[in-house]
Amino acid sequence: MSITAFPVLARILAERDLIRSSTGTLAIACAAVDDVSGWCILACISVLVRGSNAGKPLWVTLAGSLAFVAAMLLMIRPLLDRYKHVFRNEEDETQYKAITLVLLFTLSSACISELLGIHLFFGGFFAGAVMPKNHGITTKMRNQLGPLTQTLFLPLYFAFTGLRTSVALLRGPEMWLILAWIIAVAVVGKMAGSTVAAHWAGIPWRDAASIGALVNTRGLMELVILNIGLDLHIIQPALFSMMVLMAVATTLMTSPLLNWLRGHLSDSKLHGLFLRDKPLQGVGI
Repeated sequence: MSITAFPVLARILAERDLIRSSTGTLAIACAAVDDVSGWCILACISVLVRGSNAGKPLWVTLAGSLAFVAAMLLMIRPLLDRYKHVFRNEEDETQYKAITLVLLFTLSSACISELLGIHLFFGGFFAGAVMPKNHGITTKMRNQLGPLTQTLFLPLYFAFTGLRTSVALLRGPEMWLILAWIIAVAVVGKMAGSTVAAHWAGIPWRDAASIGALVNTRGLMELVILNIGLDLHIIQPALFSMMVLMAVATTLMTSPLLNWLRGHLSDSKLHGLFLRDKPLQGVGI
């Protein structure tokens, strides 16, 4: 219910030229903290669920996971920082070798996390988190791997999720009423909660409502977490289908809702003026 689609949010802000505005900056910061927190909580749940069903003791999984995280932070990350100059090399052969090593590192990290009893998603996610962060490396990786992931793997993942979603499982008015309640709780809990929290932090109502509408989008991140939950048998196929429909509905409503909020409140002077590209006062990120 609480996850935010960080890539979708960034795309919406970029298309609206709000990526550097105070509202966009705060929404991106909230989404980043939200997603990292969600992944950490999901990792703990995955360890507990898979550890209880596995043959090895739970303490082995926990100790192995802590050792894996420590090794990635204390050993692998400094090593990657030492060799980040390879990405600045303009030779094609060097670039291809670097990309190959990154792919092998990501796949190895995913396999290790799977063997530890967490989930292979977390290994890949953590591999990306410890990689050096600079404009050159990010641009090179996006240019080399972006077309493949966006044109092949991403559509396949959406198709895979669609095959696992069955609207036919929602039989009778009671099931559809539950779906309506799920969507209502998701929107009210995420959007209203974020709006009230932002206003309490000193942000005008229109900015606060815009932040609430932005972080309410769920998109791909929600689908990833739902598939993990279904694989771990935490949720059943019927609830999985409801949650997928909720994710689609909340993602689709983001742009129209943002248009309505900005257009409606811009003609009203009840909640103050919109702070365009001004730094937020008294708000710590």
